Amino acid sequence: MKDTISCLYECNITHQRMKPRPHRVEHSMFSFYIDLDELPLLEQKNRLIAVNKMALYTLRDRDHFDESDKPLKQKVIEYVKGIKPNLEIASVRVLTNLRFLNYVFNPITVFFCFDPTMQLQCAVAEVGNTFGEKKPYLLLSNGTSNLKDRQPKNFYVSPFINLDTDVVFDLDSPDARLKLNINSVESGEIVLAANMRGSRIALTDRNLLLMTLKYPFVTFFVIGAIHLHALFLWLKKVPFITKEANAHLQTGVLRPYPSSGERQ
Repeated sequence: MKDTISCLYECNITHQRMKPRPHRVEHSMFSFYIDLDELPLLEQKNRLIAVNKMALYTLRDRDHFDESDKPLKQKVIEYVKGIKPNLEIASVRVLTNLRFLNYVFNPITVFFCFDPTMQLQCAVAEVGNTFGEKKPYLLLSNGTSNLKDRQPKNFYVSPFINLDTDVVFDLDSPDARLKLNINSVESGEIVLAANMRGSRIALTDRNLLLMTLKYPFVTFFVIGAIHLHALFLWLKKVPFITKEANAHLQTGVLRPYPSSGERQ
């Protein structure tokens, strides 16, 4: 596709754990960056992508926020307006993985929100865990293309990080390059530093096929890598925290997973 905002990013991702045991993960993959207003054109021009129906790659509205089929752009705007009703959002662009062979897992999806003059107003970082839960974090713009914020995590993401940590976001609105930093901070110290760097690639059938061959089964790889490195951390005797512990710190969660007592 030419002359569109929507594109691909070939990315390098690192996770550096500082405490209580050092552990480093680094891998490469690719991600989609899609202008939600371009979805009809995207579906028309790219034979490998579909919206809300089966294809090699699929964007499904129900994969984000609640499980309704409400249009994704509408979900984002309603979430933002629920917190900041005076923000004017005209355009929403999403950095995410799409379903591949009808499977997807997104540790994080970022929605970048722009006003009618294409000035960045905010972003919504939607974090997902392996229990199928989602937690959105609203990051407000300071008038530049960079977004920085520090918020209480209050979400069960990793069994090896306490829930009473803060999450520090530092990300730029994607252009030719992609930059995203997320640090977990506990008692003033970084316990986990995660970053994503990427280079823009035009979203064409050819480029998407090349990325698929270079990074096959990318969504399956993501979930597999999470469990593999969880095993490594367990073998390193990093303390394991159950999901039931500190349930009161798990707030603002969408699609909450039933507790032990609620399961049938």
